Amino acid sequence: MLTIVPPPRPRSFSPPAPSEFWERYVRWLEAQGYKDEATAALHRATVIFCRGRPEIHLFAMHFDERRGDIEGARARYKKVLEEISPRLISATTAAANFEKRQVGLPASLFKR
Repeated sequence: MLTIVPPPRPRSFSPPAPSEFWERYVRWLEAQGYKDEATAALHRATVIFCRGRPEIHLFAMHFDERRGDIEGARARYKKVLEEISPRLISATTAAANFEKRQVGLPASLFKR
């Protein structure tokens, strides 16, 4: 007996915008020396394409901290912890480690 399978329904192709893609793209831009373009791409990723994904915001926090924008990183931590994902353990840990680095406490105090 022959079984007829209907063809798949046509659908529009819209590529996903995962946070991994944006992280790699920003790192590549930064490695090529395009600092302003990397900042603009990260802004687009966090505001337009991946605004609800905490991973890209955590990456943006580290990016801001590396560039010396401490207040910007602190604001991003606050946004993630209060609005985007308040119960995310990795965000809470990252925020605590960020504050620890800002105070200048030695890491050996917090290791077992």
